[in-house]
Amino acid sequence: MKITAPDGKVAFEQVVDVTPQGFAIAVPAGAPGTYRLDMDCRGTLNYYWLESDLERSVLYTGAINTDIINSQGALYTPFVPRTWSFWVPAGTERFTVWTHNNSGRSHREDHGLTVFSPRGQRMTVLWGQANPDTPATEMPGGKFQVQQAEVLVEPGSAGRFWSIEVRVGDSHTYSDIHFVLHGVPPYVARSPEEWFDPETGRPPDVKLYDDSEFVQSDLADPKQPRLIQHWTPCPALGDPDGCEIRTPARLALWNPDDRPLRFVIGTYLPRNMSPDRGEKAAHGWKELPIEEHDHAQVRALGAGGSLLFDDRMPLRHLHGGERGERTLRTGAGVATLDITAAEHFWTYTYPGTPLVMIGTPQEGGWQRFTFEAGTPRDWFFSVPRGTKAFAVRAQSLEPGDVIQVAVCAPDRTMGMIFGRAGETTVEVPDGMDGRVWHVRPETAGASRFAAEAARPRFPNPTVQLDLRGVPGLLAPTWEQWFDPARPVPPARR
Repeated sequence: MKITAPDGKVAFEQVVDVTPQGFAIAVPAGAPGTYRLDMDCRGTLNYYWLESDLERSVLYTGAINTDIINSQGALYTPFVPRTWSFWVPAGTERFTVWTHNNSGRSHREDHGLTVFSPRGQRMTVLWGQANPDTPATEMPGGKFQVQQAEVLVEPGSAGRFWSIEVRVGDSHTYSDIHFVLHGVPPYVARSPEEWFDPETGRPPDVKLYDDSEFVQSDLADPKQPRLIQHWTPCPALGDPDGCEIRTPARLALWNPDDRPLRFVIGTYLPRNMSPDRGEKAAHGWKELPIEEHDHAQVRALGAGGSLLFDDRMPLRHLHGGERGERTLRTGAGVATLDITAAEHFWTYTYPGTPLVMIGTPQEGGWQRFTFEAGTPRDWFFSVPRGTKAFAVRAQSLEPGDVIQVAVCAPDRTMGMIFGRAGETTVEVPDGMDGRVWHVRPETAGASRFAAEAARPRFPNPTVQLDLRGVPGLLAPTWEQWFDPARPVPPARR
C-alpha cells in the first residue's frame, strides 16, 4: 500500500497483511489537496474494502485498452449489487462505458452494468460477456474482447450526477468485474456527496440554474437536430412518459438571483385531443378546442408571499406547438405554486431551478405525494444527519394495478414495497445519513390496467406515496433538492 501526498511525497508505503481484523493507517496531517492510495494485490486474494474518515473519496475506474488485472484500476466482486455515482460535466454530449474480459476470467464470470440518468432512467446495459465471436483487442497483457456502450447526454442531463449499478450476471458469484468511464471524469463514489475531482481536489460546481433547452420540442431552431436516445427532461417536475403529477399539488422553487422564469404547465396526450380524425390539420387531425382542454387552477406566490397570479390555465399537449406559459417574477427567494382542479399535469421553468414537491400532512406524521408511475423514475428526498430510521408506505389508487417501490440509499436498495399497498421501515446504514436518497416507483408485471369503458384510463398507475421521519419534500433530481425553509446549494446541504 502506498499513499502519496499532494506535493508528490510518499506519506505511507508498506506491505500490509490484511486480516479479518483489518489494518488501520494513521496518515499525518499534511498539505490540503488530493491524497492518492495505490494498492497492489497481485498474487493475493483481491477481496477487501476500505474505510476512511475523510468526507470525500473516489475510486479510479482505470484506462481503456488496459488489462485491469495487470494495471491500476478498479476491480469489483459485487456479491451484493452496489450503485456508484459519477459526474457528467456541463457541456458533455456523450460518454462511453467500456468493459472487457480480464486475464484469468473464465467464461462463466459475467457482469451486469446498468447506467442511470440523473432522473433514474435506464440509459444502457452491458450484461453477460462479449459474444465468443467478438474480435479481440490487443492490449498490454494479452488480447481481450471488449464491450462498450455510448450514451448520448441530452440537454438538461449534463452538469449532474449519473450512476451505474454493478452486479454479477446470472452465472457466477465470484465474477471479477471492471468498467471504465471514458469521456467523463473516470472516478466513482458511494454517493454524490462524497464525489470530488482528484485533478482539482474539489467537488463539482453544481449550478443552481439550468439554462439548456431541456424540452426538445421547445428548441427555437427547427433545423437543430433532436437527439433520440431519450427525451425525458431532467429538470421538469413530472414528464410526458407516464409520470405526471396528480392534483392537488404544492410546489416550491428557489430563485436566489431573482431571474425571470418562463413557467410552463400542461399534459401529454390530453383526453379527446383530436376529436375529428377525418379533418387534417398541422399534426394530421383537428385539435381539441382550447376551451375543451382540461384546466388547472394555478396559484403562484412570490418569494415575499405576494400573489403573482391565481388563474385557470389550460393543460395543452406539451409536445411542440403552442403551450400555456407565464413569466414568473418571484423576487429573490422561494416561490410556491398550488395546482388544483385538474386530473394530472407536468410542469417546468426556463431556466430550470431547484424544485421540490411538498407533501400533504397526514395523521401520524406522514407526508403524502400522489403521482403517476407509468415508467420508472427516481424521486429524491433527504435523510438528515443523525437519522436512524424512517418509514415509507405506498399504495396504488387504481383497481387491478400492482406497483413496486424501491427505497434506495445512494449506493444500495434498502427496502421494497410490492403489491396494491405496503409499508416498510428503513434503518439507515452508518455513513448514509446526511445524504439525499430516492424512491423508485414502477409498474409491476401483475398489473391488469382495468378501466371502465365510459372513461378510458391512461396506462399509468397512480401511486400514493407517504414518508415519515424525513422531510416531506421530493425533487426530480439530486441537484434540485432543497429545503424551502433553509435553501442552500447542494455543497452546503
